Amino acid sequence: MSDAIDTTTPLLPIASGVRVRAAVGALLRQHSARAAGVAVLFLAASALGIVMPACLGRIVDAVSSDAGVATITGWVVGAGAGAIGAAVMMLWAVRVLTGLVQDMLASLREDVFTSAMRLPVGAVDDGESADLLSRVTGDVDAVAEAGGNVAPTLLSAAFAIAVSVAALTALDPWLALAGIASAPFYVLGTRAFLRRSRVVFREVRVREAARSQAVLDAVEGIDTLTAFNEQEHALARVSERAEASIRMQIEGVRVTNRLFRWINGGELVGLAAILGTGFLLHSGGAITVGMVTTAALLFHRLFGPVGQLIFGLDDIQRAAIGLARLVGVIDLTPAASGARGTAVDAAPTASAGIEVRDVTFLYPTTGRGISDVTLHVSPGTTAALVGTSGSGKSTLARVIAGHHPPTSGSVHLASTTDEPYYLSQELHQFRGTIADNLSLVAPEATPAQMVAALRAVGA
Repeated sequence: MSDAIDTTTPLLPIASGVRVRAAVGALLRQHSARAAGVAVLFLAASALGIVMPACLGRIVDAVSSDAGVATITGWVVGAGAGAIGAAVMMLWAVRVLTGLVQDMLASLREDVFTSAMRLPVGAVDDGESADLLSRVTGDVDAVAEAGGNVAPTLLSAAFAIAVSVAALTALDPWLALAGIASAPFYVLGTRAFLRRSRVVFREVRVREAARSQAVLDAVEGIDTLTAFNEQEHALARVSERAEASIRMQIEGVRVTNRLFRWINGGELVGLAAILGTGFLLHSGGAITVGMVTTAALLFHRLFGPVGQLIFGLDDIQRAAIGLARLVGVIDLTPAASGARGTAVDAAPTASAGIEVRDVTFLYPTTGRGISDVTLHVSPGTTAALVGTSGSGKSTLARVIAGHHPPTSGSVHLASTTDEPYYLSQELHQFRGTIADNLSLVAPEATPAQMVAALRAVGA
């Protein structure tokens, strides 16, 4: 089956990188003091983390020079104290960061759901419904996962790398230069990973949304599919979308595995270069064995953080893509999302009431809908549309209400100051009182207005 994804269905916009950075910056500015505190705590934890390698190097020199037990014991105690202090400080930093991230995520989720709830039905009633569902579920989860679990790991890794490199340089610049031999492996591997993974992981999200859309089309349109005997076609479409999504996810795993080889090569070359350089410097009497030991331990200490930072790019990219999609929802306005407009003409016409003339409307996702419908409803009367399930009754009502612009034909309404409304048979009452539910669409409504609205619809 082809990997091609149907792009005829319009999807919601995706925010640019500049807009995403601006949104994240705005969230950070709301918590600037806590963000600064997090940076200080991680810096302190990383600084305490290099105490143990330094003490172990001193222990090697003390043993080599037959120093007393008291001296060696002092360095052992120092190494233990440094390890304990680093662990305590890191736990504190992670705790503060977790609270900060959760508060930022709460604000982000609130903005996303607020914007989504304000979208008109016509904006998400066709192909965009699955895309919106994918964003408020999968993308929110991806960002929450990155913020709650990945952010502490990446921040600790970044500070550990910076402090360890500074300590290695202060110990001996030549040893630091030797460690740079690993840099080409990390740089080339990361560049190849980013170049390919950026495309792959974005495509993964697109294909997941396409798969969700196919499933929603099949579930929501089961009556129509049954009426037209199209069940097998719908199942084949779901299967094709699912297989395309799985293939792209497998490609993402392959891209990540290639990065492993680059990282392992860099670790081998860098450590060998430091040990070789240390041997030469020690042979010339420039440094001690303990200093070489400390340098090797400092470089080895980078293995975990560098790997975490590089592999964290996977999660960073997923979160960045998710953020771009979420900010795209936040930036939507009812006017922008409804840009397709309404083809309903509310101007006075010769015949009052509702006049539907040769209207055709086809759903982009299925190519089915209503065709060449003509209808006249006199003012002050009630009309009933009768037909089999899936014959287009609800679709015609949505077209008249202005939720869907006709593919062809026209709809004319009697001149009125009120907009047409569509009351679906598929209703959902949110948790809370009836007044709570009504206030979702009219927060300023008084109890009397709510009662009047309920009476108007016969509730």
